[in-house]
Amino acid sequence: MKTREEALSYGLSFPDTYQEAPFHDDNWQLIRVKGSKKAFLWVYEKDGIIQLNVKANPEWRDYWRDAFASVIPGNRPLGFSEYGAEGMPNLHSAHPRRGDHTEEYQAKYHEYMLKCFDRHPWLWATHVWNMFDFAADARDQGGEPGMNHKGLVTFDRKTKKDSFYLYKAWWSEEHFVHICSKRFTDRTEKEIEVKVYSNQHTVALYADGKKLAEQTGEHIFRFRVPLHGKVELKAVAGDCIDTASFCSVAEPNPGYKLVKTKSKSANWV
Repeated sequence: MKTREEALSYGLSFPDTYQEAPFHDDNWQLIRVKGSKKAFLWVYEKDGIIQLNVKANPEWRDYWRDAFASVIPGNRPLGFSEYGAEGMPNLHSAHPRRGDHTEEYQAKYHEYMLKCFDRHPWLWATHVWNMFDFAADARDQGGEPGMNHKGLVTFDRKTKKDSFYLYKAWWSEEHFVHICSKRFTDRTEKEIEVKVYSNQHTVALYADGKKLAEQTGEHIFRFRVPLHGKVELKAVAGDCIDTASFCSVAEPNPGYKLVKTKSKSANWV
């Protein structure tokens, strides 16, 4: 495969796909899926070389990164131009999955991506999408029309999502500790997982004033916490402290789940 036509033809060989040139510059050609209108192949030419931007399922990401050097001659650098996941600070799940727009899924997604990047230090650049939620007129997703919720921080810059603190755990030298899902207070389980982010190597968790456990590790710390009634938690890492509380409830809080509608809005992810 050496030409633009060959790349586009291969993209169109998948079922229910179509070609589009949505920009003023026809150099950019996209292959989309008909039903969802999601773009999975971008083709453009730069400096006489055909460039391909391909979206792949998670299980294929590492394969293509590892195979890159074998199929591309020379020492051409490889970067990750854009990656992200929707996350609403008011939506939550103990079993997050793609498309639920929960704060927990967004954090889980970025945990996976940061571990991938750590395994591939030769990547010349990675670009998280996005620092802040931003206006996107054509979108109607996540229960808030006209907004893209892939930001690590909300549109008004007031609420830092859990994913923000994950990057702080990996990248910042400022000592801190953060208990995740603290907005996910109402729980139906008898025992819950409490996740803590920190750039310190040791984190202790206290439940109602009593030391529950202490762990040594990096970035992400997971604790099992029995839940009967209400529990007050405190995470301690060096001189850093964070607190949260969780309550046992009989029925799931309906406000934590996205009510999906039959939206026909444009979706670029």
